Amino acid sequence: MLEILHRAQVPATFCIVGLKGDLNAQLLPRLVDEGHEIGNHTFPHPNVAMIRPQLLSLELNATERLVESRLGRRSVLLRPPDAEDVEPETPEQVKPLLLTGDLGYYTYHQAPDHTPASTQLNVALLWLADEPGGSRALSGA
Repeated sequence: MLEILHRAQVPATFCIVGLKGDLNAQLLPRLVDEGHEIGNHTFPHPNVAMIRPQLLSLELNATERLVESRLGRRSVLLRPPDAEDVEPETPEQVKPLLLTGDLGYYTYHQAPDHTPASTQLNVALLWLADEPGGSRALSGA
């Protein structure tokens, strides 16, 4: 996938699940070197509406520390797992957004209709996050 994006000169946003990012940390510098953005996708990929605020903060912090230690910079982008809480319908779904906003994150998701604007931002969510065999698919191996 990175080879295709590089050849087409298309920047993407890659949201990192910390656990998978740690296992494939050698890919993180390449993402930044090739002009891609990095976002946070929590550490083990929980439903953020179902966990305590303290645990959500810890999850985000763990992934952020990984990104900072490997890249020397912080990300302000957050895509919650499954983007369940970006358009909240209940008070429980609002709480994580309030917390993540207080932590300085900009929360986003891919629009369900895959409009060009949303697709441009989400050309490729980091396959290390959710897909089996993601690191191979991402690196083109």
